[in-house]
Amino acid sequence: NWIVLNDSETNIIWSITTEKHPAHSTAIKRTFVKRDGQLFSQMNVLCGASKETCDQVVAQFRQIDLDMREKFQP
Repeated sequence: NWIVLNDSETNIIWSITTEKHPAHSTAIKRTFVKRDGQLFSQMNVLCGASKETCDQVVAQFRQIDLDMREKFQP
């Protein structure tokens, strides 16, 4: 229920809900940067659902980013 666009040149991933997703209409932009040898992400969220639903989506993406960071860190 997501459309995901990956721009490898800018290290940006866009995640956009489809109409079937409970958080529709939501768009999440995550920018990944390496600083001091560590991977960091900056997340911008535009959420058109209830606060509770939006908070759940943000928590899920934070967990995804943490898992990704652990996977790619030495």
